[in-house]
Amino acid sequence: MCVQMLYLMTEEMYRDFPWCQRSLKSLRAEAKKKHVALQEIGGIPEIPASDPEAVAMLLCATESWIRRRVCEARARNVHPVALYNRGRRPDCTCSAVTMDLNEAMQLAVDYLRGIGCSRLALYAVNPEATSDPCRMEAFLRFTQARPEDCYAFDRSLSQTFSAFLPHLDAYDGVICTNDYAAASLLHNLQCAGVAGRPHVISFGNMEICSFFKPTITSISDDYEHFGAAAISIYKSVLREKYISTVEVSLHSRLHVRDSTQNLPFRAPDAPVCPAEAARKNLFYQDPDVDRMRKMELLFNYCDELDLQILHLLGENQSYAAISEAIYASETAVKYRVRNMENLCGVHSRSELKALLWDVF
Repeated sequence: MCVQMLYLMTEEMYRDFPWCQRSLKSLRAEAKKKHVALQEIGGIPEIPASDPEAVAMLLCATESWIRRRVCEARARNVHPVALYNRGRRPDCTCSAVTMDLNEAMQLAVDYLRGIGCSRLALYAVNPEATSDPCRMEAFLRFTQARPEDCYAFDRSLSQTFSAFLPHLDAYDGVICTNDYAAASLLHNLQCAGVAGRPHVISFGNMEICSFFKPTITSISDDYEHFGAAAISIYKSVLREKYISTVEVSLHSRLHVRDSTQNLPFRAPDAPVCPAEAARKNLFYQDPDVDRMRKMELLFNYCDELDLQILHLLGENQSYAAISEAIYASETAVKYRVRNMENLCGVHSRSELKALLWDVF
């Protein structure tokens, strides 16, 4: 009997990062809890060719790295699962557990708007970070802000603050890309004598958020749940052989603290423009689309006898002729036709025929 083994490969340059350590810890704990054998490897070639059901967990943050590892795994008939520190799934065909950075940014924006902030900035965007470009893209999309409202990390956090300070009065809310940037911003605001404004929120929910003064409102990335999601995918691909890939996005959670005056979350007002809503739904309001939707419902419901009845209805056969042709009573035929009419939302045999005029 072949012993099932889960193989783990970590992108080396990120191994000492807190998010990576938290992910590794959760994966090891979940594997132990679920009685899954976990073997850490330095490369895909270390996976024995004799293991026909090998699954490789790839803990990573760089697209080029994951793309190469996925290609190597596929070449050896190994199912790759990326545990990916980015806001969208890797640009290659593989199962994946990702952080939902879009959801996290939407939560940050909604929270600040809900507590009355209308002029928002994104602070300390690091173009070299794997997640920050995704955060900036989401920020601009959700706020309709200008690119100038995104302040890039400029060689140091001190210099970033110097570039931001002249524009401070333009904002009542600041979203920091990570907790370190938030702590630096709050410290520099205190030193500049402007403590208490604007409201500041960040991402990560690291331990520093609870100990820093003021404590920092932050959105947790929940890397502790990477392990549970990864092992769930592992079990699924072993159990269900028809599965090609599985994707899991982890939710984010808001932790409210002093940097936003401990104000509770209140959903912001977001009136929907009726004209815009109508435009979004025009396709599904089209009469032809509605007719085909009803037809699809009917075909999913019909058995062979129902299909025979529909064919004969299309030939303008009477109930008596249909019952004779299919060796059933007229009552049975009428009962089946009535059920099909109800399913399609029509009220007569002629309406049912009209619905299906170019099919039967």
